[in-house]
Amino acid sequence: MNASELLANTLSPDASTRQRATEQLENASRENYPAYMLMLSSELANESSQIHIRNAAALALKNSLSARETARQTQYTTRWLSLDNDTKAKIKQEVLVTLASPLSRAGGFSAQVVAAIAS
Repeated sequence: MNASELLANTLSPDASTRQRATEQLENASRENYPAYMLMLSSELANESSQIHIRNAAALALKNSLSARETARQTQYTTRWLSLDNDTKAKIKQEVLVTLASPLSRAGGFSAQVVAAIAS
């Protein structure tokens, strides 16, 4: 299953489809965090993706970078900081490029990710 399809399934009205997709994303995050983050940032920056897919990618990125609980936020920050500089630079570049998307909504989604990275 490709990233676009997986993200679309997280928005499915069918609860079991949504649950499976969410579990697959969580597994991807645990098993290969750098690839997971790159996949999401790529989908966010993809101008040919549908806007709801780009929104799902931005939400997943933001949620992997920020948390309400202090302990979890510390864990997320450590995980982000442990990424190699090239991976972080690629993710940041794709998120920043999306700020200038012709679709203003995509730029708004991207702004949330920028804020999460900054925090």
